[in-house]
Amino acid sequence: MICCTSITKCNFCDAGKPHQKPLIEYMNSELRYWFPKGADFNNVSQKRIDWVVNNRKNEKLRPCLKWISAKEMFLHHNI
Repeated sequence: MICCTSITKCNFCDAGKPHQKPLIEYMNSELRYWFPKGADFNNVSQKRIDWVVNNRKNEKLRPCLKWISAKEMFLHHNI
């Protein structure tokens, strides 16, 4: 059993229902650019994964954040 112990709202999706989580599916599709479906992660270094996530995903300018990156938003609100 999963229990939320904070004020954060927890949502659970039904198995096999990707339309219930469109933002996650979008993020997955962006990661597929760097790691195609079926990629063997045994052949991918942790350094490469970190680079993709930190330099490609978190630094992408996002219109929903008024054209700043997720990294900038995080740093601005967690100083």
